[in-house]
Amino acid sequence: MRMEARNRFSAVKAFGLALIFVVIAAFLFMTAGHSFISMAETEVNTAVKMGAPIYNYDESIRQPDLGELKKSEVVLPSAGSQYGMITCEAVGLEAALYYGDTEIILANGAGQYTGSGLPGEGRMILAGGHDVGCFAPLEKITEGDIIKVSTSYGVFSYEVVKTLVSDTGYITQKKLDAQGEELVLYTCYPFGQLIGDDTQRYYVRAAKVAGPVLVEDADER
Repeated sequence: MRMEARNRFSAVKAFGLALIFVVIAAFLFMTAGHSFISMAETEVNTAVKMGAPIYNYDESIRQPDLGELKKSEVVLPSAGSQYGMITCEAVGLEAALYYGDTEIILANGAGQYTGSGLPGEGRMILAGGHDVGCFAPLEKITEGDIIKVSTSYGVFSYEVVKTLVSDTGYITQKKLDAQGEELVLYTCYPFGQLIGDDTQRYYVRAAKVAGPVLVEDADER
C-alpha cells in the first residue's frame, strides 16, 4: 500500500509539473504573439505616417486627360503614397505629389492635405511644399500660367487665377468643402528665409481647365 501511495504521489507530481509547464508555455506564446502583432502594427502605422510608398506613381503609364472615371475602376492614393507629379513649364516647377503632409513627405516633395479633395472630385485640392525645396519656383509663377497634376489615374490642368500672401489660417474647412475644383499650392513666405517668423504663407490658386471627372458608381450614389 505504501508503495502504491508513493507511486500515485509521483504520478500526481509529474502531472502537476507538466501542467505548470504547459501553462507557462501558453503564457509565453500569447505574450510573444501579442508583442509581435503590436510591433507589426506599430511598424505599419509608422511607415504610413512617414510616407511609405504604398503605391508609387509611374509616369511611363499614359493616363486619360478627359472623360469620366469610375472610382471603383481606378487606383486612388493611399496615405503616404506618391500618386502623381505637379509641374509648371512656365517656371520650371516639378514636384512629386504625395497623399499626406508629414515632415518626411515634405522632405521628398509636395504633400497633399488628406482632408482636401482629389483631382477630379470637384473639390479644393490643397498641397504644400518647402519654399527652399520643390516649391521654390512658385515665387515666379503668375496669373495665366498652367499647372499640371499628373496622377496615377488621370492628367489634370489648372490655370493660375490668383497669388497672395496670408497666414496659416487662410484655408478653412468651409473653403475645403466648397463646390468647384480648385488647386491651391502653398509654401512658407518670404521665400528662402531660413531664420525668423514663418507664420506667413504664399498661396497659389488655380482653377481646373481640363482633366477627367471622378464619379461614383451608380449603386454608390
